[in-house]
Amino acid sequence: MAGTALKVAVRTHAGRVRKRNEDAYAAVELDSSTTQDGGASAKEMTDGDRGVLLAVSDGMGGHAAGEVASAMVVESLTTMLRAAEDDEAAEAVLESALHQANAGVFRAAKDGAKEGMGATLTAAWVLEDSVYLAQVGDSRAYLLRSGRLHQLTRDQTFLQMLLDSGAIQPDQADNFAQKNWIVQAVGVGPEIQVALSCLELREGDRLLLCSDGLHGLVKDDTLAATLAEDDESAACDRLIDLANKAGGTDNITAVVATVHGEGLPSAEPDAPLDETLEVISEYVARTDGAAPIASTPPQAMGGRGAYVLSIAVMAIALLFTAAGYWFVLAK
Repeated sequence: MAGTALKVAVRTHAGRVRKRNEDAYAAVELDSSTTQDGGASAKEMTDGDRGVLLAVSDGMGGHAAGEVASAMVVESLTTMLRAAEDDEAAEAVLESALHQANAGVFRAAKDGAKEGMGATLTAAWVLEDSVYLAQVGDSRAYLLRSGRLHQLTRDQTFLQMLLDSGAIQPDQADNFAQKNWIVQAVGVGPEIQVALSCLELREGDRLLLCSDGLHGLVKDDTLAATLAEDDESAACDRLIDLANKAGGTDNITAVVATVHGEGLPSAEPDAPLDETLEVISEYVARTDGAAPIASTPPQAMGGRGAYVLSIAVMAIALLFTAAGYWFVLAK
């Protein structure tokens, strides 16, 4: 088929609270030196032989370590995908690249000044008529298709574990104080599980990759409306502004890309997403008890009821740990 083209815009912002921006991103043609560096205008990219990489990484670790980790993850992933052999399966290349990035950050984190650093990673690798998705942590990838917003990735968080177990209900999630506790990150340990999926693209699909500084503050219906109404650059500007107006409590990064291609089929408005989305591998919480908890204390909460809730959450966390589950840290 003819090559797939993307119109890509990127914005990143420190937010209103953090002094430093520890997010990193990639929007790059792997066949060339063409990148989207956050300029005012959206940039046209084509997949070529090696594809287009879109990625968002949210660093953690304090001091300068978080921004080091996220930059290392994005740079390592880009380098590995550019060097991949043509006959290798895309999902295997992507998974291997993430394991190598993890090893590199983990080694670098042995330096005392960088101890404990790590980063999330959400990557979208566009190859011909498909996009391969890789997920570690709680940044996200979304798809806007036929006016409907779909979350393509699944958060690897303590909150998601509680939701899955039924310990809390979805309507309690927005006010859950520990929703920034993640269960794994690139570089925090010697091993990671990479969640992988593959989406068949349709003409006009719009992708959004973002850090939790955006999706944690802006509701899905607002994300959908913004992506549907604005062009790529205006959408990025609007999303950053919305997150800052909602408090700007974390670094904020948005990558927005619209897909076009002469050979791409049109989307069927009522077709279920799973007709075009294949889950290759999912994150499964560890149950071997091999890793300890390494998290920060819960956020301060006011009032006796909040204090009781905080104690209850810590008790649930200990129960998960006793059962062999583990989580990494709070960002």
